[in-house]
Amino acid sequence: MNKSEVLIDMKVRLIGDRSLRGIIVATSSRKNKDDVIVEWEDGECSPINVEDLEVVPVSDGKLEKEFENLVESVGKEIQDKIQQAEKLLAEACALADMHGIPFFTNVSLLGQPYVPEKFETKWCDLDRDFVANITEVVASDLGSPYGWDHSQVC
Repeated sequence: MNKSEVLIDMKVRLIGDRSLRGIIVATSSRKNKDDVIVEWEDGECSPINVEDLEVVPVSDGKLEKEFENLVESVGKEIQDKIQQAEKLLAEACALADMHGIPFFTNVSLLGQPYVPEKFETKWCDLDRDFVANITEVVASDLGSPYGWDHSQVC
């Protein structure tokens, strides 16, 4: 992108990290300055060179519909597997309780999201709020490190 293409309220993402998305809220008043001010999804604002940004593509709805259809079909299969896993984890806890044997698992029961690495490459053009609404994964978690999101507090 170059300075002449920049508009206030334009949705953009960082080329080096496509999960960083925001809206241009100001442009530089100096002719030789190529920075714009971007308000990121987390509310933070920062000056960014326009050459480091790309416009978030306007959607025709097809990608959203494909994603929504997959969430409906494959999502049901995923939920079935999760229910099976919950049952097996409950059985493991019962065995541990019965015999007094502690164990460690990398799977969290604290309701933390799992974000597959393929999400960013396959669905990078989807609006994060749209995905959050139909998957119940908070939009800010969609750009988190992939896999299970574990709290540093627990």
